[in-house]
Amino acid sequence: MKSAYIKRDLGLLILLCLGLFLYQLGVIPYLNPDEARYVDAAREMLATHQWVTPTLDGTAFLDKPALFYWLEILIMKTLGLHTWSIRLVPVGFASLACVMNYIAGRVLYDRRTAWLAALTLLTSTLFFIAAHYTNMDLMVAVLIDCSLWLFLFWLERPRAWLLYGSYVCAGLAFLTKGLIAIAFPALIIAAFVLIYRRWDVLRKMQMIQGLLIIVLINLPWYLAVQHRNPEFAYYFFYVQQFLRFSGSHSFNMRNPAYYYVMIIVAGMLPWSLFLLQALCQKVTPKEAYILLWIVIITVFFSIPASKTPGYILPVFPPVAFVIGRYIALHWQSARQLKELKIVSIVYALLFIGASIFIKTDLKLISTLPGNVLLPPLLIINASWLILLGLAFFWQRATRSQAFFVAFFILQSLFLLSLIKPVETDRMQKSAAPLAAIINQKGGPGETIIEYQRYDYDLLLYTQHDVKVVYNWNDPDLIYQDSWRRELMEDVFYKHSPRQANLVLPADLPALWRTASGPVFVVTSPQDLPSLQAQLGAFHLLFQNNQFVLLER
Repeated sequence: MKSAYIKRDLGLLILLCLGLFLYQLGVIPYLNPDEARYVDAAREMLATHQWVTPTLDGTAFLDKPALFYWLEILIMKTLGLHTWSIRLVPVGFASLACVMNYIAGRVLYDRRTAWLAALTLLTSTLFFIAAHYTNMDLMVAVLIDCSLWLFLFWLERPRAWLLYGSYVCAGLAFLTKGLIAIAFPALIIAAFVLIYRRWDVLRKMQMIQGLLIIVLINLPWYLAVQHRNPEFAYYFFYVQQFLRFSGSHSFNMRNPAYYYVMIIVAGMLPWSLFLLQALCQKVTPKEAYILLWIVIITVFFSIPASKTPGYILPVFPPVAFVIGRYIALHWQSARQLKELKIVSIVYALLFIGASIFIKTDLKLISTLPGNVLLPPLLIINASWLILLGLAFFWQRATRSQAFFVAFFILQSLFLLSLIKPVETDRMQKSAAPLAAIINQKGGPGETIIEYQRYDYDLLLYTQHDVKVVYNWNDPDLIYQDSWRRELMEDVFYKHSPRQANLVLPADLPALWRTASGPVFVVTSPQDLPSLQAQLGAFHLLFQNNQFVLLER
């Protein structure tokens, strides 16, 4: 009977995940920079029929390992290149994370904990966003989390396949993003062993066999990419892994040390309203393992100056699990019924305050029409009214159950209602309209030129490389974390001549005149006068506040 319940629960949970994550998955344009950048690298690998060296506009792009690109290539070969198809990778991994939270609840506690842990993760705000955004952050987070969950299951129920499965997940995570895949499990397990003096764990965890599994998964690609790109080991391990962490190299997204605490609280909304009290419970060893998981990863990522929201995703499943366990532990208790009143009041004040702030700062919504903002605003206001009513006026014994069912449903509706505003906002910044014109008017031998800019999504929409005009002789480009450095790093670390797609401004007029087929130039409105002085006569095909498209 228990096995039948688990299968039924998992089937329902997967349906909920797919229903929430697949809804209008392809309506939002490719998102710059990460989504378009990494997917285009996979597209170029497929187009050139080589599976070792990722490239960006023909330039070696060695920031990350190859597993993500291989999955995207598999999807492109099977389903084609579409905004919805390339997002199936994060949808799949997000669903896997929810399933693992459910399994963890069943293995460690009970069915109620399993459902609450899974649904809390499923409807947390940042996790929902990550499930619709294609890059390596969610993928590596879920693989690391699977490794840590399987190791904890092995501690509770020693089975060899659980331990070896943990090593396999760590190996796959290493092939996704590098050293953090083994650094996090090693730090968390070491801290757990030291605190509880579980020296027997070190003797039983088959470290030599585990390291061999990780090496066998990774060594073929790392050897192949190093053979083809002699600069890879220095650039990938030293520049991208060590210097990015140490902060001794200039990277963007510099944020304060408390940044990730804010991201966890904001990203776990509305469930972070239960977070503080959930973290203040007495803990058993298995709960201490989960708390170490949260604390160590948060502290680790808080050290470097460069911080992006996606880095902290590995803590979202355990945070959701802790919150889910806390809710399950106090289900229908007098303490929780009192707490629901407090939470509903805080929730109401939070969103009333946010609404007032948005109305007084019109810059936040000035580019969005009122009709796309109306659904989320209506859902938000309905949510706090319904939750206040359930908390204060529903007197039945099932009040807690009704409150949380309403909470999950209302939060899901709110998340789905965000898709249209995001689509409207991102479409205004997308190169899709330009690409449609180029694809319609272009032909054999066409040349696409970007002047003083680089739009990653333009390459995806046109499925064509571009010439990029900039002052590539500037020696300071390598110290500026931008698209310019990404296109120059391969040249810099190889000490090789500049690639053919990188064009100096002085060479643009000759390229404009002598190109054999149609020539299109994309620039920004503020750069149009200087470009006009260089090119002379042209046809203006498209212009808005973001883009200008010219044709020879």
